Amino acid sequence: MFKKYILGISLASMLFSSCNPLEDINKELDAKQAVKDELIQKNLSRTLIPESGAYTLATIDYDSMGTKDGQPGKYDSFSEKVDPKAFIPGFLYKKFEILTEEKTLNVTYDFYTPSSYKNSEATAYVMTAEDYDLLGTGKYQPGEKDRFSASDKTKPAEYIQVVLRNNFNASLKGEEKVVQYKLYKRFYEDRKQEYAYDGTVWTLTNKTEGLDNAYKMVDADYQAIGGGVAKYKNFSKYAKAQDYLPAFLKTKFSNAASGDKKVIQYNYSYTKILIEAINFTFDGVAWQKTENVSVSAIEGSEKWKVSKKTPGKTEPVSLDFTFKPSKEKVNEGSWVPDNSVKYTLEAEDYAQISEAADKYNNFDIRAGKAYADRAAIVKDLGAFLEKKFSSEVESGELFTITYAYYNGSSDNGSAIIKVQKADGAWKEVTE
Repeated sequence: MFKKYILGISLASMLFSSCNPLEDINKELDAKQAVKDELIQKNLSRTLIPESGAYTLATIDYDSMGTKDGQPGKYDSFSEKVDPKAFIPGFLYKKFEILTEEKTLNVTYDFYTPSSYKNSEATAYVMTAEDYDLLGTGKYQPGEKDRFSASDKTKPAEYIQVVLRNNFNASLKGEEKVVQYKLYKRFYEDRKQEYAYDGTVWTLTNKTEGLDNAYKMVDADYQAIGGGVAKYKNFSKYAKAQDYLPAFLKTKFSNAASGDKKVIQYNYSYTKILIEAINFTFDGVAWQKTENVSVSAIEGSEKWKVSKKTPGKTEPVSLDFTFKPSKEKVNEGSWVPDNSVKYTLEAEDYAQISEAADKYNNFDIRAGKAYADRAAIVKDLGAFLEKKFSSEVESGELFTITYAYYNGSSDNGSAIIKVQKADGAWKEVTE
């Protein structure tokens, strides 16, 4: 009897101490619900991600990222100094819902590009006697006295095109040349003009008026001005060039006609000697400053650069940001910008890729064709990118390339591929 009693107690104890399957299931469900509740709570103050997969920043969005110097709200835009990749991820995290899976959002924002100078490197081709003779040696023709004349009905630009065709007939499209010639306009003077080759003809560029009528001041010019300018042979913040040069030009170029232009290159000193320049136009009475010109001189050479200012501008730019859930924390994650270099192949690019791609300006991916194997696209794209984006390739950048393809059906069109050079070989990136 005693043994049976002990056995009964043991069985009862086992029943009460064993796991309750239903209780475990409820705990698991409660834990999952708690995670969901936490996510709902976090997203109460957040906005749903647009179904379109795209979002354009508004003024209030820029302001929310800060309105002080170095912050987007200062000018409602980004720039080289205000990096969108540094501010937008945090903004997206605060504004949009936290997700449990990856999702990409295309964000459009305003980007400011500051004023810049487009340099034109001027190593001039000096016209020879043979060049002038080529244009005619009769009365009043350039070859008669080896110069052009301001009274000629045919302007130098029309003659110089002939000279360039004769001397540089093997030039490449886009090549530029600066030509120096003599012009008689009550006195002889050397002038320069820049031309660009479009693949068929040479045309006068309008990048700079500075190459034509450029004048570099010499010691005697500073002496003629007098005072501190003569003593130090330069201008400064105390003796500003624009205050002295109009009177100097009127004396130096006393025979100037209304409309004549001059770019004056001079020394400027504040903490060290710099080379600066100003563009002047003669209005018939006085020389008027029209604009500053960026100039860099190379010592001991006729080679110098003159460039015209390109105004700053603000333009819309789009960039993809992808939400990536955290692997360490539940209901957390971050927005990551697409740092790849994006490029869409142009028609002329296919010619540089391969003969097969050049034929129809696309990749033929049909069975048995040159690009049936996707690896062939990666290989040839890599070779093309190494030529076009050499510095980016060297730094290990990821490229997102849009290309045209042909598959022999109505499904022809464009596709996107991501490639990167790693360990000396090009690979497709699928992550």
